[in-house]
Amino acid sequence: MNSTPLLSRFPQELIDMVIRKNETDFPTLRSCSLVCRAFLSPSQACIFLEVELIPKESRVPRCQQLHNILVDSPHPRSYVRTLEITEGYSDLRWLTQDTNSLAVMGILQCLKSVRFLSLSAMWCDLPKNLRTSICELCKKSDIDYLYLDIGRIGLADFSQLVAPTSLTRLGMPMVVLPTPDEGEEVPLAKLPRLKTCSFWLHPSSLAVVAKWLVNKDALANLHIMWYQEWQLQMLQNILDAHMSNLRELSLVFLYCIDEPVFRLPVALSLVQLKTIHSVKIEFEQHPEGVSLWLARLLESSPPSLTKFGAEINFKADCLLDIDWAPLRNVVTLENFPVLVIFQVEIIPSTRIENNTALRLVKTIQNTLPWLHERGILRCKVLSPNE
Repeated sequence: MNSTPLLSRFPQELIDMVIRKNETDFPTLRSCSLVCRAFLSPSQACIFLEVELIPKESRVPRCQQLHNILVDSPHPRSYVRTLEITEGYSDLRWLTQDTNSLAVMGILQCLKSVRFLSLSAMWCDLPKNLRTSICELCKKSDIDYLYLDIGRIGLADFSQLVAPTSLTRLGMPMVVLPTPDEGEEVPLAKLPRLKTCSFWLHPSSLAVVAKWLVNKDALANLHIMWYQEWQLQMLQNILDAHMSNLRELSLVFLYCIDEPVFRLPVALSLVQLKTIHSVKIEFEQHPEGVSLWLARLLESSPPSLTKFGAEINFKADCLLDIDWAPLRNVVTLENFPVLVIFQVEIIPSTRIENNTALRLVKTIQNTLPWLHERGILRCKVLSPNE
């Protein structure tokens, strides 16, 4: 594009149409915006709002190009709010290459207004200087949401990543921290006031979350993933000791090929969660006695609730053998006068055709007719891609 006085008078709506049409080629749009006066501040704010540093762009010098843009034209730096850094696998790995890591480091040093940082890479494989730059970005930015899929990481580096006092949402589904018996102890200077925390239920993660990251006055949403039955008691301990003000609890039973049948011998209790408003549970495999376990879980909710909702999601083949009868005498309006929603989502698989899933919906509706009649019971059949 050429920069002329005429272009500077282009309507913003027309430029917005150009941006939408070429939104898959943001690197080119970023370059054009700096030489064409038609791209005014609203356009540049849109173009630079989200920056992705991902494997498919590593075969061309996209990172170096963006680095040059931020160096030559400093004003777009303040527009970047979302930064996503993703390492590839095998031949798509690119962050370990010197030229790429140096370009990424240069970008990180330019930014200061990032609000959401997503990092997906094996932390221990990254060059030391790049790891330092990422930690420095976290310390100087007002990051609100941090998502980490980084494998094993030491407590010293982890404490720097979660250091921003502005941090309210932390997702660390695939983070492996040192176990307590490894003797590593690194206290945080100031605890973040997390409102939402998502993590893999593991002894080391649990110890750090409970000791460092849980502020009893702030945490409202807890999302936990696990697949081993012995971890349920660990979860109960953290709920009783640290989560008295929790409003939403989300649990995901992950599928494990080594444990095709997941047993639930321990009844999880919500009795200490005085402010709980919502429970969301997702099963990726078939736990034995799941209906009875759900009944006991709901029975344990505090009697002082002002409103309550439950959402249950079932995936794959686990629906075929579920007996819904144990819920009949538990999920009633007498037991839960404040119940506002009881939702069951079903995702069919190759064994469960759509018609079978619809019949299962009918079974659930017949089991809980009083909820169905009042519109409290909501059953959905989703496609496998949803």
